[in-house]
Amino acid sequence: MHEYRLYTYPAIGDRGACAVDKFLNLYDNLMQYLTLRLNRLGDIGRALLKNRTLIEVNLVSNDLVEPTATLLSQVVIENQMLHSIDLSCNRLGQDGGKLLQEDMKDNPTIILMDLRLTECGQESENCINQILHRNQEADRESVNAQYKKSNMSLRQQTDLLCHQRQLLHNKANNTIE
Repeated sequence: MHEYRLYTYPAIGDRGACAVDKFLNLYDNLMQYLTLRLNRLGDIGRALLKNRTLIEVNLVSNDLVEPTATLLSQVVIENQMLHSIDLSCNRLGQDGGKLLQEDMKDNPTIILMDLRLTECGQESENCINQILHRNQEADRESVNAQYKKSNMSLRQQTDLLCHQRQLLHNKANNTIE
């Protein structure tokens, strides 16, 4: 599968949001990386529901509110490829946080979720962080099992694991921008 990425410039407006929606509908199972930060899209959840190939989604500062959190929680359940989702600086509210928390339990693939400044509530954020930690540990164990099956030396395995951790660290730091 080819790697497809969609990045938009900030403040694409209503016409741009319609174009993104059409694009996602046309290429719904090809898109792997989606960055729509600072666009004030409002309701983008429906377009994301169809996609089962997204690995990373960045929806920072898009005026997402609680009703959109319902759709995003369905995305969390249905997309078992998703590894990272950044929802920071949106107004998902406490009910939205609870929905995401409940549905995160059913997705072991998400290892990064940024909920800063979303008004999700401390309890939901703490529970989601615990789930993320569990997912990260399971992911690490899976990677370790793959290394053991390979013919790599211990030194090569350690170097590769350090490199992957550095990539995760860099991704986490890039979402703070």
